[in-house]
This record gives sequence, C-alpha cells and structure tokens, in this order.
Amino acid sequence: RPGNWSDAVDLAGLPRRPWKEVRAPGLHWSCIAAVVRCSEPAASDAVPTNSTWAGCLAILSIVGVRLVCVDAGGEDEATAAVLAEFEIARVLKVTAKKHAADVLIFYFHDGTPTPAERDAGGGQRPQQQPPEPSMVLHFQNGTADVETFILALRDSYAASQEPAPQLAAQKSPGSTTTIREKVSARTPNETEKP
Repeated sequence: RPGNWSDAVDLAGLPRRPWKEVRAPGLHWSCIAAVVRCSEPAASDAVPTNSTWAGCLAILSIVGVRLVCVDAGGEDEATAAVLAEFEIARVLKVTAKKHAADVLIFYFHDGTPTPAERDAGGGQRPQQQPPEPSMVLHFQNGTADVETFILALRDSYAASQEPAPQLAAQKSPGSTTTIREKVSARTPNETEKP
C-alpha cells in the first residue's frame, strides 16, 4: 500500500481493472507509490505513516482519458487493485524536484471546473490555495520513463481538451495529423518539469 495509507486499508475492497487494460504497450510505467490520495471507500481508513518515502510497487497507466495507478502486487490475478484514478482533463500540474527528477508530484483539479468548463461557464473563480498533491510517484526506471510519461500525458491531455476535432482528424484515412502536432503552445494546465 502507498506510504500514506494505514495498514487498516483493505486492498481487496478497492475497485479493480483488468491487467490487460493497465499494461497497454507504451502507456504504463513501473513506480513506487509514496503518496496516493485514497479513493472514497478507503478514505476514512487512511492515516499517514511516519515514513515519508514508504510505499508500494505500482503501475501508472494511461487508459483512454484516465490516469490510473494500480497496485503492482497480485499479478497472478486477472485484475489489479486501483489505488487512484483521475480524468486526464483534470490534471492541474505535474512537477519534479531538481534533486529527484525521477519523482513526480501530481496535482489535480478537485471539485473545480477544468479550463474548458470555466470557458463554457464564462465565470472566473477567485484565486484559491494550491491543492495538496494527489500522488507522489517514484519512477523505477529513472528519468527516461519520466520523460516518456510526460510526452504521453501531454498527448493525452491535448486529446482530452479537443475531442471532436481530433476524432475527425484521426478517422480520416489520408490524414497525417498527430496529437503532438496539435500541442504547440503551453497551457496553464500542461505538465511542468523544472
């Protein structure tokens, strides 16, 4: 279990996803889950432990328009326990510290509208305190995995922001448009890496 979860959290009670789904080629990364915000069923049992860098082996995957973190144990079973699952469109930022470039800190919009939702509503919200990190993951294969993850996340984020035009471009047999070509300017919600 992640380092911020108590031993009382029952992994068997967590939602599950098929291994085949979370191990899509090029869209999953091995990591150590140091901090993961608990899902609703387990949230009441979660208590931070004394060890800041304790954690469990996990797999971080991009599954469609969702970012999914699953417990890497129990691979002999047909499904994996989901530690956390977030919509990619709700990514606020992903950061890495200079002294630990293989550790990513994830922040998500929580109960606040995404930029697309704010644009549609037309109203501006007052500036709020930055949210607490939702996940802190140490990528086991180092910064090379961090870089490939960031590229995949950017592509997936761009796809989640422009679903209608992009689907039309991808369905056209003669089209050479790629997601990466559509991401030419930085947005305030794009991932960061100092």
